[in-house]
Amino acid sequence: MIGGGNIFISGCLLLIKISYWIFSAIMGLFAICSRSGVMGIITAVFAGISTALSWLWVKFCMLFLMWSMRQNEYLADEFAYKIGFGLELATVLDQHISDVPHDGFLSAIYSTHPCNDDRVAALQNLGVPYSRY
Repeated sequence: MIGGGNIFISGCLLLIKISYWIFSAIMGLFAICSRSGVMGIITAVFAGISTALSWLWVKFCMLFLMWSMRQNEYLADEFAYKIGFGLELATVLDQHISDVPHDGFLSAIYSTHPCNDDRVAALQNLGVPYSRY
């Protein structure tokens, strides 16, 4: 569903960009022919708004995609628990050196994996008898 939505949104953004190119070409020709600076300003404002909206939409989609990837990690951990590898997974996650980058809020929300401590806690909630001590 996320992949299909991503393709749909990418298509919509492509249509917006193509319509902007057509609009700016028409307005640019009109501005040149009429020697009107107002048309140039309108074209520039429209370009700025469409570029900003495209950028914001891509950032929003990336946040949603990263959230989805983190949720999939929890589902994969639950599957590992169901097939009998919960304790081993919790041990590896707890001893693994690499973790979610903690150097800022944006790094954490753009991460593809949840924090190892949260994953171990979710496994313990499922019934894994893991304890570091």
